Amino acid sequence: MSEIIDSAVLRTEVQVDGEPASVLTVEGDGPAVLLLHGTYWSRVWLPVMDRLGAAGLRPIAVDLPGLGRSGEELSLETGAVPALADWVARFTA
Repeated sequence: MSEIIDSAVLRTEVQVDGEPASVLTVEGDGPAVLLLHGTYWSRVWLPVMDRLGAAGLRPIAVDLPGLGRSGEELSLETGAVPALADWVARFTA
């Protein structure tokens, strides 16, 4: 599933551990830059994504598990920094 949100920003969905993960990106051939949000969702990066793309980068903003449009339940265990770091490693694999 893909959906154009604003200008060059594209929303897609990938599977991580069998759960949906919502991803915003600007397509291009430049180096990928992974943008991680604190609380809430990846949409906090929308104001800068087009500019990063125009600068020759390929921004990728993902909703962490249990936040935004991504699946999975957020709990004390899954929301802990080590668990989130492991999830990001699996997302980027």
